[in-house]
Amino acid sequence: MGQSVICMSLCLLLLVLGHSMVTAKVKPDIGILTDSSPPKIYVFPMANIVVNESTEIPFSSTIYNPGAVDYDPVDEKIYFTDDGSDNGGTDYIGKVKADGTEFEQIISITDPRGLALDVEERKLFFTNAAGGVYCASLDGTGVKNIVDIDDGFGADSIVVDRLRR
Repeated sequence: MGQSVICMSLCLLLLVLGHSMVTAKVKPDIGILTDSSPPKIYVFPMANIVVNESTEIPFSSTIYNPGAVDYDPVDEKIYFTDDGSDNGGTDYIGKVKADGTEFEQIISITDPRGLALDVEERKLFFTNAAGGVYCASLDGTGVKNIVDIDDGFGADSIVVDRLRR
């Protein structure tokens, strides 16, 4: 893992401290984190947060720059953004099972950033660097632009408030 151990350790430290900048959501028994150098997504047991015990998801295709992640415990799928156009890939939102099976690119979007699931309503909310905030079904259909944030910086994160929908 080399240099990525430093990044992953920092990400885990931030996760433990509760900083909102960490792009990892967890269900009670697993944690998920991304690493952009080299581009990988890892799953690790929450019982003992040890980076060396994380498992790399074995993708059947190349991922380039994974970013935001969230987990759907109903379908047991990990949703993620991949801002790969700067590295010779494509920009998209994808989903995959933790064992690497059932990988799909479900939405093509330029410069994807934030991502959040509303599992109960079966909706996916996401943002891009141009400031767009979008909503779609978890299968990637029915994409709707909710709002555009014209501040010159875009929208990097999004959270679904499940209590005040």
